[in-house]
Amino acid sequence: HGHTGPVPGGEYGIAASTVYHYHSTPHAPYMIGCYGPVDSLAACRALYPSCGSAEYLSDFVYLSTDGVTQETVTDYNLWCPCYEP
Repeated sequence: HGHTGPVPGGEYGIAASTVYHYHSTPHAPYMIGCYGPVDSLAACRALYPSCGSAEYLSDFVYLSTDGVTQETVTDYNLWCPCYEP
């Protein structure tokens, strides 16, 4: 999920600043979602024709935070990076 916010300096050889950046999360889309910034979920979905198409829905299996247990998300659109957390 991308957003504009403060990032710490030093860890990656950069100065502390406020920049647009991404986080990985346990929620869809898990890694980089809509490349932003955009004004709304609708604006994001307008950038990707596959959003809202049942043709692209599938199951998505991932490891839970314990690193062992498998979790399954049904009807996940692998080709639509636009989700609200």
